[in-house]
Amino acid sequence: MNIGEKILKKFFFNYLIENNLDEVEKLFSESFKSVGTSQFEIAKNKSEFLLSIRNQIENLKGKMSFYINDYVEDYFGDLVSSYCEVTIIYFEEEEKKITTRLTTVFFKENDEWRIINMHNSIAEITQEKNEMFPISYMSKLEQNNETNIFLLEKFRRGFFSLKEIAYIVYSSITRKTIFYLNNLESFELKKNFSEVEEKLKKFSFFCKVDRGTLVNLESIKILDFKEECIVFKNQQILYLSKVKLKKIENRWKKIKKENNIEL
Repeated sequence: MNIGEKILKKFFFNYLIENNLDEVEKLFSESFKSVGTSQFEIAKNKSEFLLSIRNQIENLKGKMSFYINDYVEDYFGDLVSSYCEVTIIYFEEEEKKITTRLTTVFFKENDEWRIINMHNSIAEITQEKNEMFPISYMSKLEQNNETNIFLLEKFRRGFFSLKEIAYIVYSSITRKTIFYLNNLESFELKKNFSEVEEKLKKFSFFCKVDRGTLVNLESIKILDFKEECIVFKNQQILYLSKVKLKKIENRWKKIKKENNIEL
């Protein structure tokens, strides 16, 4: 059996089955650090880790088991780096299982191998196959997260969801930024277009098509390349060049690729 695998089995046995904190403590370096599956599972030293275990251990006795699969390790002098899958089994009214991925670093201290680092995670199904980070999931969260906007005209105040905006244009004549809404109303604000753009740039459903125009992709019904215009869902029309329409089409395809059927 590999060095690290033997130590991990001893750890999980004493932690989950025997609930023996004294034996667990012997397996860890004083410089130990770890990250777990929850936002709260962070230990910056051995004491923090043991405290978190101590708070759980009373409720575990006789209810937990485990097994380790797909274990691999590599040696680097006084360090061993390992990866494995750990399946935790919980016995209550019925048997429940969860499999996590665990990377561990072991360090040889005073001729004894001890755990110096652990990182435990659950596979995230919201992340795409070729993504390093869950960008698609972050985009979905953004789309599902309702953000409101407060529009201050000289004599009117408007309270709207961002998605109620069809498009925004800047008038070089009046030097005002005009918000055209899905309900066919409009608001003219004495704001620089760059200021508006800066506040809205993090919302992927807004597409900048030129120096003075932002379009809400969620409000578009038709891109008409013959008439060179956008037809919005509220039947408003905005005339743009074919080049700008193509830019909008490409942007729409990019952010809608998961739910897009092209015929």
